[in-house]
Amino acid sequence: MTAWSSAGRRGWTGPPARPIRYGLWQRWADRRNGRRDASKGIPEVVVDEKAQIDAESTLPGADRYELVPASAAAMTPPAPVNTAYIGMLAGIFKQQAEEERIGYRERRGPLDSARQAKEKQLAELSELLAEHRRQLGAAGEPLDEAGRRVRRAVEIANDRPEYLSRRRRLSDHARELAKAEQRYLRTLTACQKLAAEIVDLHAQILAERHVAVARVRRACAHAERRIAGYWRYLVLHHQQGPALNTQLRPAGPQLPSWLDFDDADLEVNP
Repeated sequence: MTAWSSAGRRGWTGPPARPIRYGLWQRWADRRNGRRDASKGIPEVVVDEKAQIDAESTLPGADRYELVPASAAAMTPPAPVNTAYIGMLAGIFKQQAEEERIGYRERRGPLDSARQAKEKQLAELSELLAEHRRQLGAAGEPLDEAGRRVRRAVEIANDRPEYLSRRRRLSDHARELAKAEQRYLRTLTACQKLAAEIVDLHAQILAERHVAVARVRRACAHAERRIAGYWRYLVLHHQQGPALNTQLRPAGPQLPSWLDFDDADLEVNP
């Protein structure tokens, strides 16, 4: 799964990427290297006679209903072993994981910058919204009798009737209230738009992370599958195959630590 498709669309809206296939040439290379290392006695195994007897009792063809010896239950877990071929496969995965990490940081950088800029704008607009809310509350206060009787100089000079002045004061009050409501609604709409854009950026960042994690885990599973194919033919053709299978195990690739970073803060809507 890629972050961007060839057509320029985002990966999660475009066609899915092609999976990592365990091709024929990879199968052939894993089996060939397993047989080659087995013919050279790699890795060397120190055979324990009691463990050898227990291992032979569990080989294919043994009675599946036979009781497992007590010494087999007390055996220590197989120790991890690393060969040159296993190290090569693990190195390939490590390089793939590092490329994914770099690509993830490159794709996330502009999104983080845009999110921080919009969060700063949202904080400023929130302060302005609080001021407009205060102005709206002040404008919503009804005029008292003294306020209705206020007369302008021109009204006094023209000897305008008092009821006309009261009507004008009420009209002016209603107009100021409407303007305050419009200012408040415009600011509220801008805050809601910014909040929606921030939520969308959060979703994009999470999607980028999920894509990167999925690709790394898929590459790790592919490396483990190749190592398992190599180890199978190594055990089958090794002179000490039963002891090798019980005492040792292949050291598989390790997932990078950045996959465990906590992005819980991105799950919360602003």
